[in-house]
Amino acid sequence: AEGSNAPMVAIREGRFKFIYCDIDPPQLFDLESDPLELTNLAADPAHAALVTAFTEKVRARWDMAAFDAAVRTSQARRWVVYPALRNGTHYPW
Repeated sequence: AEGSNAPMVAIREGRFKFIYCDIDPPQLFDLESDPLELTNLAADPAHAALVTAFTEKVRARWDMAAFDAAVRTSQARRWVVYPALRNGTHYPW
């Protein structure tokens, strides 16, 4: 989800790709039958166990609250520099 207001993580295992974000619904794609990731299988009851397993792996691997705090700290640090970059001569890098 472009423009998400929280960190997102993904796990790829075999034919499946799982995308997790605390504030967005989970996404699950079968990359063999859907390489363009057009059909989200996460809400399909046939894949509920897989979504649960992937969600447990996400929670075991990442501390999403700490991840979010680190991202916001980094953004705040960069925002301090932004006004300074707007002053003076523009250099087209």
